[in-house]
Amino acid sequence: MFAGSPLTCYESQKLLIPHPFAERAKLKAKLSNLLCESLYDDAKGIVNIAREKEIRELANKLKKER
Repeated sequence: MFAGSPLTCYESQKLLIPHPFAERAKLKAKLSNLLCESLYDDAKGIVNIAREKEIRELANKLKKER
């Protein structure tokens, strides 16, 4: 447990991430957000067919890139 002020970084740092890794991370983040939205809608009884199709397409794309 930390006490006191929040941790901060005084120097800005740049991370260079290879393009393929960055693109895959973006796809994973988008898929994660869509899945979360889908879960909330499922709990409310809402079905969004377009979102489900996008989830399926993103999942297939990530699976093929492995």
